[in-house]
Amino acid sequence: MKFERLTELLDEIASAADGGIEAMRNATLSEGFRLLAFLQDEQKNGSLAPQLSQRFAPLRTDFVRRLFANGMFYVIFSAFTKCHQEVDGAAAIAVDIEAGKYICRDLEQHRYHAVMRPAEHGEMPAMLRGIAFNGLERIRLYKSGCPCFEVPLASLFSLEEVPQGAAARFTMLAFLQELRRGIPPQELSAREKRMYDVLNGTTFFLPTLWETAPSGDPSQKKLTHPCVQLTQNGQKRTLLPVYTASAKLLGAPDYRKMCEAGKNWQITQMDYKNLIRHCEHTGGALDGIVVDSADLSLVLSVEMLKIHCHI
Repeated sequence: MKFERLTELLDEIASAADGGIEAMRNATLSEGFRLLAFLQDEQKNGSLAPQLSQRFAPLRTDFVRRLFANGMFYVIFSAFTKCHQEVDGAAAIAVDIEAGKYICRDLEQHRYHAVMRPAEHGEMPAMLRGIAFNGLERIRLYKSGCPCFEVPLASLFSLEEVPQGAAARFTMLAFLQELRRGIPPQELSAREKRMYDVLNGTTFFLPTLWETAPSGDPSQKKLTHPCVQLTQNGQKRTLLPVYTASAKLLGAPDYRKMCEAGKNWQITQMDYKNLIRHCEHTGGALDGIVVDSADLSLVLSVEMLKIHCHI
């Protein structure tokens, strides 16, 4: 966009009675991207004029809402976590396939394994809620040939309440996507600490079943749960599957299979400390837990859970 056109748009936005909404709606898609990226940079630098600063957020919200009402989009996911790729704390969405390919290539150069998933405009409300479910609070929007800009999720729709375990999922995916691309653990100490700090305050959900003792005595029922067998570094480990939200548990393929078997599985909630106690009370039968096994699949030994317990 030429400097003269940028100046023209800025003047219209600053003087218009509607805050520049109509001027933005008459601008091209590329002009809108370049203008919002410019306003974002100026605001970050503290050099945005007060009147433009007041009008920036409403302009951006209107632009993005109209953008998501039409067309096809490309949402970037991490192959390491099977969740949204976190880019400087934001989710990444491209408005054209070339921009999506560029993001994935750029991430690959930094040893991330990223994939893009197309989403039609009708799917965007659910996609945005999925981003919020994973604890990301911002979206970074890309268009080929234009600078990117960010928008807070909260400006696009309102959540009645914060999704269960959103903070835990965000800290896990932020840690795991770095660890799994080969960053040494000692360089991730801050992310790891943040993750454990959040996990300490998280409520976990696990499938449980009350089984009658072999004697048939109903007063001697025993609480049981499924286990996951995992081999790491040549060693077999028995892990307790736990989930950061009831929706994650209900949607897990293994849980659906268990329910199809006809048994009356229930959902039990446990906090971090009681989860440690439960693992210890199995007499060594459990080596640890696996969190959100369908995607993040974070494995934590009982020893590591205890080391990082702050409660």
